Amino acid sequence: MGLKYKSHKFIFNAKGLAPTLRVAEAGITNMSRIFVIETSGIKGAPGKQSDSDDENDKKEETFRIVFKDTRGSRTNIFVNPEHSIGTAIKKYLVRIDRAELISSLSEGNNKLAFLFNGKLIKINDKTKVKDFFIDSNNASILVNDVTALIGA
Repeated sequence: MGLKYKSHKFIFNAKGLAPTLRVAEAGITNMSRIFVIETSGIKGAPGKQSDSDDENDKKEETFRIVFKDTRGSRTNIFVNPEHSIGTAIKKYLVRIDRAELISSLSEGNNKLAFLFNGKLIKINDKTKVKDFFIDSNNASILVNDVTALIGA
């Protein structure tokens, strides 16, 4: 359609679509409605960025982590295995449009708990993803949403 992706925002299920998501990861199915909003000229809209930046991110992001929340939703996050597990959690929160929770969780807020094999993972955990998950096929984190923050 000739759209410049960097000057438009794509909305699906009342949330912004991340440009790096695959169709299935975003939950898009046949006959789904995606709203397109032009953001050029809007104060605070994302700045101009080259499309090649997205390609560079995809090349680095090779490790898949599945986040399963208490509502039964699954979200795939692709991260560089050299990044920390805390960074992966932050990326998850950005993906579900709850980036505002990052600072409160960093300060010790217990309203969301991230669990792997019965172990609580803190958002400030510096352990590298490749060291955290010994088996890359079993890289899933349970998100215990104590106060229904994710669905809010």
